[in-house]
Amino acid sequence: MFEWSMLDHWKSDGNDFDYDNLPQRKILSLPRMGRPSAYNLQVNMQIEVRKSTLNLTVVDLISKANHNLKHKNLFHRFTPLYGTWVAVQLSRRKYNLLTNHTVYVHDCDKGDLPKEWLSLGELSCNRELINQAKVVIVPPMKGLLWDLAWDLDFQCYNSEMFMAFANLFVDKLSKLEPIDPVGCWISRRGATHSTVTNLNEVLDMMLDVFPRVKELEFNANYTVEQNVKMLRECTVLFGNHGAGHTNAIYARPGVSVVEIIGKSKPAYYRNINMLLNQNYESIIGDPTRKISEPDFTIDVEEARAALIRARDHASDWIEKHGYWR
Repeated sequence: MFEWSMLDHWKSDGNDFDYDNLPQRKILSLPRMGRPSAYNLQVNMQIEVRKSTLNLTVVDLISKANHNLKHKNLFHRFTPLYGTWVAVQLSRRKYNLLTNHTVYVHDCDKGDLPKEWLSLGELSCNRELINQAKVVIVPPMKGLLWDLAWDLDFQCYNSEMFMAFANLFVDKLSKLEPIDPVGCWISRRGATHSTVTNLNEVLDMMLDVFPRVKELEFNANYTVEQNVKMLRECTVLFGNHGAGHTNAIYARPGVSVVEIIGKSKPAYYRNINMLLNQNYESIIGDPTRKISEPDFTIDVEEARAALIRARDHASDWIEKHGYWR
Protein backbone atom coordinates (compact mmCIF):
# COMPACT_ATOMS: atom_id res chain seq x y z
CA MET A 1 0.00 0.00 0.00
CA PHE A 2 2.88 2.36 0.65
CA GLU A 3 4.93 1.97 -2.53
CA TRP A 4 4.53 4.26 -5.51
CA SER A 5 3.13 1.48 -7.68
CA MET A 6 0.39 0.94 -5.11
CA LEU A 7 -1.12 4.31 -6.02
CA ASP A 8 -2.60 2.47 -8.99
CA HIS A 9 -4.68 0.36 -6.61
CA TRP A 10 -7.06 3.23 -5.96
CA LYS A 11 -10.31 2.60 -7.81
CA SER A 12 -12.18 5.47 -9.43
CA ASP A 13 -15.80 5.85 -10.54
CA GLY A 14 -14.93 6.07 -14.22
CA ASN A 15 -12.10 6.51 -16.69
CA ASP A 16 -9.50 9.27 -16.86
CA PHE A 17 -10.58 12.89 -16.98
CA ASP A 18 -12.09 14.03 -20.27
CA TYR A 19 -10.66 17.52 -20.68
CA ASP A 20 -13.15 18.30 -23.45
CA ASN A 21 -16.02 17.93 -20.99
CA LEU A 22 -15.04 19.78 -17.83
CA PRO A 23 -15.75 20.13 -14.97
CA GLN A 24 -15.49 16.53 -13.85
CA ARG A 25 -15.24 14.96 -10.43
CA LYS A 26 -13.90 11.55 -9.46
CA ILE A 27 -14.32 9.63 -6.23
CA LEU A 28 -11.41 7.30 -5.56
CA SER A 29 -11.42 4.51 -3.00
CA LEU A 30 -9.11 1.96 -1.47
CA PRO A 31 -9.99 -0.92 0.91
CA ARG A 32 -9.13 -0.21 4.52
CA MET A 33 -6.93 -2.60 6.45
CA GLY A 34 -5.67 -3.59 9.87
CA ARG A 35 -8.09 -1.95 12.28
CA PRO A 36 -10.93 -4.38 13.17
CA SER A 37 -13.63 -1.72 12.81
CA ALA A 38 -12.32 -0.93 9.31
CA TYR A 39 -13.13 -4.31 7.75
CA ASN A 40 -15.16 -4.01 4.55
CA LEU A 41 -14.82 -0.22 4.64
CA GLN A 42 -12.93 2.06 2.28
CA VAL A 43 -10.60 5.02 2.27
CA ASN A 44 -12.16 7.70 0.07
CA MET A 45 -10.89 10.86 -1.57
CA GLN A 46 -12.16 13.20 -4.27
CA ILE A 47 -10.50 15.02 -7.18
CA GLU A 48 -12.36 17.63 -9.23
CA VAL A 49 -10.92 19.18 -12.39
CA ARG A 50 -12.74 22.33 -13.50
CA LYS A 51 -10.52 23.76 -16.23
CA SER A 52 -7.69 22.43 -18.35
CA THR A 53 -5.43 25.36 -17.39
CA LEU A 54 -4.05 23.77 -14.22
CA ASN A 55 -2.58 26.88 -12.60
CA LEU A 56 -4.13 26.49 -9.13
CA THR A 57 -4.78 23.35 -7.09
CA VAL A 58 -6.54 23.67 -3.75
CA VAL A 59 -6.50 20.92 -1.16
CA ASP A 60 -9.79 21.33 0.71
CA LEU A 61 -9.26 20.54 4.39
CA ILE A 62 -12.63 22.01 5.38
CA SER A 63 -15.21 19.74 3.69
CA LYS A 64 -14.17 16.71 5.72
CA ALA A 65 -13.38 18.40 9.02
CA ASN A 66 -11.45 16.04 11.27
CA HIS A 67 -10.48 16.55 14.90
CA ASN A 68 -7.13 14.83 14.28
CA LEU A 69 -5.95 17.78 12.17
CA LYS A 70 -5.06 19.68 15.35
CA HIS A 71 -4.80 16.85 17.85
CA LYS A 72 -2.23 17.13 20.66
CA ASN A 73 -1.13 13.56 19.96
CA LEU A 74 1.52 13.58 17.21
CA PHE A 75 0.47 10.22 15.76
CA HIS A 76 -3.13 11.42 15.48
CA ARG A 77 -1.95 14.63 13.78
CA PHE A 78 0.10 12.67 11.27
CA THR A 79 -2.85 10.53 10.12
CA PRO A 80 -4.62 13.32 8.13
CA LEU A 81 -1.26 14.83 7.19
CA TYR A 82 -0.13 11.61 5.56
CA GLY A 83 -3.53 11.09 3.90
CA THR A 84 -3.35 14.58 2.42
CA TRP A 85 0.15 14.01 1.10
CA VAL A 86 -0.93 10.69 -0.49
CA ALA A 87 -3.91 12.41 -2.17
CA VAL A 88 -1.68 15.04 -3.80
CA GLN A 89 0.80 12.38 -4.95
CA LEU A 90 -2.07 10.36 -6.42
CA SER A 91 -3.41 13.35 -8.37
CA ARG A 92 0.02 13.94 -9.86
CA ARG A 93 1.00 10.38 -10.66
CA LYS A 94 -2.34 8.89 -11.71
CA TYR A 95 -3.77 11.90 -13.56
CA ASN A 96 -0.67 14.03 -14.23
CA LEU A 97 -2.25 17.04 -12.49
CA LEU A 98 0.99 18.97 -12.17
CA THR A 99 0.08 22.52 -11.20
CA ASN A 100 2.52 25.29 -10.41
CA HIS A 101 0.59 26.45 -7.35
CA THR A 102 -0.91 24.24 -4.63
CA VAL A 103 -2.60 25.68 -1.56
CA TYR A 104 -3.92 23.85 1.49
CA VAL A 105 -7.09 25.63 2.69
CA HIS A 106 -8.25 25.06 6.25
CA ASP A 107 -10.67 26.57 8.76
CA CYS A 108 -8.76 29.20 10.71
CA ASP A 109 -11.79 29.85 12.93
CA LYS A 110 -10.78 26.61 14.65
CA GLY A 111 -7.18 27.70 15.13
CA ASP A 112 -3.96 27.35 13.18
CA LEU A 113 -2.84 24.06 11.73
CA PRO A 114 0.08 22.38 13.55
CA LYS A 115 3.50 23.41 12.30
CA GLU A 116 4.10 20.07 10.51
CA TRP A 117 1.71 21.23 7.78
CA LEU A 118 4.13 23.96 6.70
CA SER A 119 6.32 21.19 5.28
CA LEU A 120 3.62 20.34 2.73
CA GLY A 121 3.43 23.82 1.25
CA GLU A 122 1.35 27.00 1.31
CA LEU A 123 -1.46 27.22 3.87
CA SER A 124 -4.44 29.55 3.66
CA CYS A 125 -7.69 30.39 5.45
CA ASN A 126 -9.22 31.92 2.32
CA ARG A 127 -12.24 29.74 1.51
CA GLU A 128 -12.75 31.65 -1.74
CA LEU A 129 -9.70 29.84 -3.14
CA ILE A 130 -11.78 26.66 -3.19
CA ASN A 131 -14.14 28.35 -5.67
CA GLN A 132 -11.29 29.82 -7.73
CA ALA A 133 -9.26 26.62 -8.03
CA LYS A 134 -8.89 24.75 -11.30
CA VAL A 135 -8.33 21.51 -9.37
CA VAL A 136 -9.82 20.71 -5.97
CA ILE A 137 -8.67 17.73 -3.91
CA VAL A 138 -10.58 16.52 -0.86
CA PRO A 139 -8.13 14.14 0.83
CA PRO A 140 -8.96 11.06 2.92
CA MET A 141 -9.19 11.66 6.66
CA LYS A 142 -9.52 8.01 7.70
CA GLY A 143 -7.53 4.87 7.04
CA LEU A 144 -3.97 4.61 5.72
CA LEU A 145 -1.61 5.49 8.57
CA TRP A 146 -4.34 5.09 11.18
CA ASP A 147 -5.21 1.58 10.02
CA LEU A 148 -1.53 0.71 9.89
CA ALA A 149 -1.46 1.17 13.65
CA TRP A 150 -3.65 -1.91 14.05
CA ASP A 151 -2.08 -4.08 11.38
CA LEU A 152 -0.27 -6.69 13.47
CA ASP A 153 0.28 -8.90 10.41
CA PHE A 154 1.73 -6.14 8.27
CA GLN A 155 4.88 -7.32 6.49
CA CYS A 156 7.09 -4.35 7.28
CA TYR A 157 9.83 -3.28 4.90
CA ASN A 158 11.88 -0.30 3.85
CA SER A 159 9.41 1.89 1.93
CA GLU A 160 10.67 4.43 -0.59
CA MET A 161 7.27 6.09 -0.62
CA PHE A 162 7.02 6.50 3.15
CA MET A 163 10.66 7.67 3.23
CA ALA A 164 9.76 10.36 0.69
CA PHE A 165 7.01 11.53 3.05
CA ALA A 166 9.47 11.62 5.96
CA ASN A 167 11.95 13.57 3.82
CA LEU A 168 9.50 16.47 3.90
CA PHE A 169 10.61 17.00 7.49
CA VAL A 170 14.25 15.93 7.60
CA ASP A 171 16.77 15.11 4.89
CA LYS A 172 17.46 11.42 5.38
CA LEU A 173 20.48 11.61 3.09
CA SER A 174 22.42 14.42 4.76
CA LYS A 175 25.72 13.36 6.34
CA LEU A 176 26.97 13.87 9.88
CA GLU A 177 30.33 12.97 11.33
CA PRO A 178 30.32 9.70 13.30
CA ILE A 179 29.45 10.19 16.97
CA ASP A 180 29.62 8.17 20.17
CA PRO A 181 26.35 6.38 20.91
CA VAL A 182 23.72 8.61 22.49
CA GLY A 183 20.78 7.00 24.25
CA CYS A 184 17.59 9.08 24.20
CA TRP A 185 14.77 8.48 26.66
CA ILE A 186 11.35 9.65 25.43
CA SER A 187 10.00 11.39 28.50
CA ARG A 188 6.42 11.24 29.73
CA ARG A 189 6.87 13.59 32.68
CA GLY A 190 3.56 15.16 33.57
CA ALA A 191 1.52 12.42 31.86
CA THR A 192 -1.38 10.82 33.72
CA HIS A 193 -0.82 7.33 32.30
CA SER A 194 2.12 5.15 31.25
CA THR A 195 4.05 6.65 34.18
CA VAL A 196 7.23 4.89 35.34
CA THR A 197 7.89 4.25 39.02
CA ASN A 198 11.62 3.50 38.66
CA LEU A 199 12.62 6.14 36.09
CA ASN A 200 15.76 7.24 37.97
CA GLU A 201 16.97 3.65 38.09
CA VAL A 202 16.31 3.31 34.35
CA LEU A 203 18.21 6.51 33.52
CA ASP A 204 21.15 5.39 35.67
CA MET A 205 21.20 2.07 33.78
CA MET A 206 21.22 3.95 30.47
CA LEU A 207 24.32 5.83 31.63
CA ASP A 208 26.01 2.45 32.03
CA VAL A 209 25.14 1.54 28.44
CA PHE A 210 25.76 4.87 26.67
CA PRO A 211 28.52 7.49 26.98
CA ARG A 212 25.78 10.10 26.97
CA VAL A 213 22.03 10.07 27.68
CA LYS A 214 19.40 12.66 26.71
CA GLU A 215 15.88 12.93 28.04
CA LEU A 216 13.56 14.12 25.28
CA GLU A 217 10.50 16.17 26.20
CA PHE A 218 8.37 16.82 23.12
CA ASN A 219 5.80 19.57 22.88
CA ALA A 220 2.93 19.93 20.40
CA ASN A 221 3.98 23.55 19.81
CA TYR A 222 7.52 22.68 18.70
CA THR A 223 8.43 23.34 15.09
CA VAL A 224 9.70 20.56 12.83
CA GLU A 225 13.14 22.15 13.02
CA GLN A 226 13.10 21.99 16.83
CA ASN A 227 12.14 18.30 16.77
CA VAL A 228 14.81 17.46 14.19
CA LYS A 229 17.46 19.27 16.22
CA MET A 230 16.39 17.45 19.39
CA LEU A 231 16.74 14.05 17.69
CA ARG A 232 19.83 14.84 15.64
CA GLU A 233 22.30 13.07 17.93
CA CYS A 234 20.11 10.16 19.05
CA THR A 235 21.46 6.79 18.00
CA VAL A 236 18.93 4.90 20.14
CA LEU A 237 15.38 5.96 21.05
CA PHE A 238 13.88 4.31 24.14
CA GLY A 239 10.59 4.76 25.95
CA ASN A 240 7.14 3.56 26.87
CA HIS A 241 4.57 3.09 24.12
CA GLY A 242 3.14 6.50 23.31
CA ALA A 243 2.88 9.23 20.69
CA GLY A 244 6.43 10.37 21.41
CA HIS A 245 7.63 7.41 19.34
CA THR A 246 6.10 9.04 16.25
CA ASN A 247 9.01 11.49 16.44
CA ALA A 248 11.18 8.72 15.00
CA ILE A 249 10.05 10.16 11.66
CA TYR A 250 12.40 13.06 12.45
CA ALA A 251 15.32 10.77 13.35
CA ARG A 252 18.18 9.47 11.23
CA PRO A 253 17.61 6.22 9.31
CA GLY A 254 20.39 4.44 11.23
CA VAL A 255 18.61 4.95 14.54
CA SER A 256 17.57 2.00 16.70
CA VAL A 257 14.28 2.07 18.57
CA VAL A 258 13.33 0.14 21.71
CA GLU A 259 9.65 0.39 22.70
CA ILE A 260 8.22 -0.79 26.03
CA ILE A 261 4.78 -2.32 25.42
CA GLY A 262 3.78 -4.18 28.59
CA LYS A 263 1.03 -6.75 28.06
CA SER A 264 -0.19 -4.95 24.92
CA LYS A 265 0.77 -5.67 21.31
CA PRO A 266 0.53 -2.30 19.56
CA ALA A 267 1.73 -1.99 15.97
CA TYR A 268 1.70 1.83 15.59
CA TYR A 269 5.36 2.66 15.94
CA ARG A 270 6.81 -0.71 15.00
CA ASN A 271 5.32 -0.36 11.52
CA ILE A 272 6.46 3.26 11.16
CA ASN A 273 9.99 2.35 12.25
CA MET A 274 10.15 -0.54 9.81
CA LEU A 275 8.81 1.54 6.93
CA LEU A 276 11.61 4.01 7.66
CA ASN A 277 14.16 1.16 7.72
CA GLN A 278 14.90 1.84 11.38
CA ASN A 279 15.97 -1.01 13.64
CA TYR A 280 13.11 -1.82 16.04
CA GLU A 281 12.69 -4.02 19.10
CA SER A 282 9.94 -4.19 21.70
CA ILE A 283 10.25 -5.32 25.30
CA ILE A 284 7.55 -6.12 27.85
CA GLY A 285 9.05 -4.02 30.64
CA ASP A 286 6.33 -4.89 33.18
CA PRO A 287 4.37 -8.12 32.58
CA THR A 288 1.79 -7.20 35.23
CA ARG A 289 0.39 -4.10 33.55
CA LYS A 290 -0.92 -2.73 30.31
CA ILE A 291 1.16 0.16 29.04
CA SER A 292 -1.74 2.57 29.54
CA GLU A 293 -1.88 1.92 33.29
CA PRO A 294 -0.08 4.10 35.84
CA ASP A 295 2.80 3.00 38.10
CA PHE A 296 4.54 0.99 35.41
CA THR A 297 7.79 -0.58 36.67
CA ILE A 298 10.38 -1.33 33.99
CA ASP A 299 12.45 -4.51 34.20
CA VAL A 300 15.86 -2.84 34.20
CA GLU A 301 17.84 -5.90 33.11
CA GLU A 302 15.48 -6.68 30.24
CA ALA A 303 15.82 -3.07 29.14
CA ARG A 304 19.61 -3.12 29.51
CA ALA A 305 19.97 -6.15 27.24
CA ALA A 306 17.72 -4.58 24.57
CA LEU A 307 19.55 -1.25 24.71
CA ILE A 308 22.93 -2.95 24.31
CA ARG A 309 21.63 -4.70 21.19
CA ALA A 310 20.21 -1.42 19.88
CA ARG A 311 23.43 0.46 20.62
CA ASP A 312 25.54 -2.16 18.85
CA HIS A 313 23.22 -2.16 15.83
CA ALA A 314 23.50 1.63 15.50
CA SER A 315 27.29 1.45 15.89
CA ASP A 316 27.50 -1.24 13.19
CA TRP A 317 25.37 0.96 10.93
CA ILE A 318 27.75 3.90 11.38
CA GLU A 319 30.79 1.67 10.79
CA LYS A 320 29.23 0.25 7.61
CA HIS A 321 28.25 3.64 6.16
CA GLY A 322 31.23 5.63 7.43
CA TYR A 323 29.07 8.43 8.81
CA TRP A 324 25.93 9.06 10.84
CA ARG A 325 23.02 10.30 8.76
